[in-house]
Amino acid sequence: MPNPVRLLLVAHNCSPSGGSEARSSFETAVHLGRQGVDVTVLRNGLDQTSPIDPNSVETPENVNFVSIDIAQRPTDSKLPVMPYVVVRYQQWLRTALKRAREMHQREPFDVVHHLSWSSLIQGSPFHKLGIPFVMGPVGGGVKAPEAYMSELQHPRGEQIRNRVVDLMRFNPTTRSVTSNAAFMVATNPETAEVLKKMGVADCRARFDDAVGDSELRDSPIKQSTDGPLRVMWMSRLLERKGLGMALDAISEANKKAPVVLTLIGDGPDREPNADKIKDLVDRSLLIDLGWSEQDRIDEAFENNDIMLYNSLRDNGSAPLHAASRWGMPAVVLDHQGPGFITDDSWAIKVPLSNPQQSVRDLAEAMVTLALDPQLRVEMGKAALAQSHKNRWSDWAEYLDGVYQQLRDAS
Repeated sequence: MPNPVRLLLVAHNCSPSGGSEARSSFETAVHLGRQGVDVTVLRNGLDQTSPIDPNSVETPENVNFVSIDIAQRPTDSKLPVMPYVVVRYQQWLRTALKRAREMHQREPFDVVHHLSWSSLIQGSPFHKLGIPFVMGPVGGGVKAPEAYMSELQHPRGEQIRNRVVDLMRFNPTTRSVTSNAAFMVATNPETAEVLKKMGVADCRARFDDAVGDSELRDSPIKQSTDGPLRVMWMSRLLERKGLGMALDAISEANKKAPVVLTLIGDGPDREPNADKIKDLVDRSLLIDLGWSEQDRIDEAFENNDIMLYNSLRDNGSAPLHAASRWGMPAVVLDHQGPGFITDDSWAIKVPLSNPQQSVRDLAEAMVTLALDPQLRVEMGKAALAQSHKNRWSDWAEYLDGVYQQLRDAS
């Protein structure tokens, strides 16, 4: 049996609960440890999306979490939040690299894998350790469709970001990653295509989330056979998530079939949609749960029929992965992460067009599912089957094979 790989895993946000990326980093580390990899994780103990210290829960003995604390929330800074976060993240990277060099000098690592935040635009300095460097799953190659900019309160920000993606090949930090990575994983085909155009030969698209063996279900949720179609919409309320279109689609669908939406989430896009939300609540077409704890989210999955997810820009989608685990059919805009995560067996995938047409298409998809409970049953079975093929243990086994090949070739 070969010696276990000594892995340095760079996971800025890493926690058994909190944000989806923090949880994914934790699950990756734990399952790599169970696979036999000797894992050292560099994390930011002050990351706001990582509320629970992974050292406070039981994990494999060969997984070691090292906290490098750099606050991300501005207190006395005059910079806006996002530029502030960028500046402090670069500070965290420099501090983490210094610590990594000290540890590597005492007891060398075989491979370094930058897992989160893995940003093409902000790059990564960890190739400087001089050992095989892996990065991803990484996003950053997706753009908000120009035809949908009218749905945004502040389209200028998305337009600037789209231009940054177009010019990414000239970004020195991005080129540093693509020229030094021994292996890269993208969260969606759009980002993989950007990387291939930049000369990354060994790059593949892979889901940004998975399911633990203990989380796998034996049967999908039970579909309603009478009453309205019960639709679930869950996300942070950011304008790029398309909440306004979802609310319009619910109104449109109710012209042909009874549909009720359960809304889970909070954020800055709530206020611009306050009138639409109130109107649907007053008409008994919307149940507004706001920001909810996990037990209430689980209850919502048990008591809804389908997931509606119509984000305008998304590398992946934690809600859609959760829908698959519960055996819940979906209706999605067919692009980027959501289009990659789903397939026609368990989701109605609405093609991109324009906001008005998409509202009609999303509504029509919900009407189709409202009128055909048996179709929903079959789609739920297909969703559940996909979750059984997307396990953390399989991902860890795959990564271990990649690490061993890189170590043996170096």
